[in-house]
Amino acid sequence: MTGSRFALHLECPFRVVQQDRIFVGSDDLLTPAARREEDGRGHNEDEWLAYDVGTGVLRSFLDRKAPLVVAVRTRPVGDLQIELEHGITIEVLPTSLKRRESWRFPERFAEHVTFPGRPRSGRP
Repeated sequence: MTGSRFALHLECPFRVVQQDRIFVGSDDLLTPAARREEDGRGHNEDEWLAYDVGTGVLRSFLDRKAPLVVAVRTRPVGDLQIELEHGITIEVLPTSLKRRESWRFPERFAEHVTFPGRPRSGRP
């Protein structure tokens, strides 16, 4: 989704849920994918992770449908829940006592929100 107005950068556990089913999550970065054929771009099937497969399908869906945000919920401890059309929810769960950035929600060339932190300007 190059050129998007908004982005979400995550440095903590997360998952994408669609209609009460986990579609992809941060732990999938550690899980080998089911064996598949080479994808035509030179990727060996043994290099694929469940995360690669799940996010590839998700990216394709988002590019085609471009769902709108229905609701955003946050908690003081940093939990973030973004509800999209088509029953998709992004759930973010900071799990550390460390005061380091867990997530960032930037708008291109505008302020962005971080947790922990405060809004910052995105302009150079």
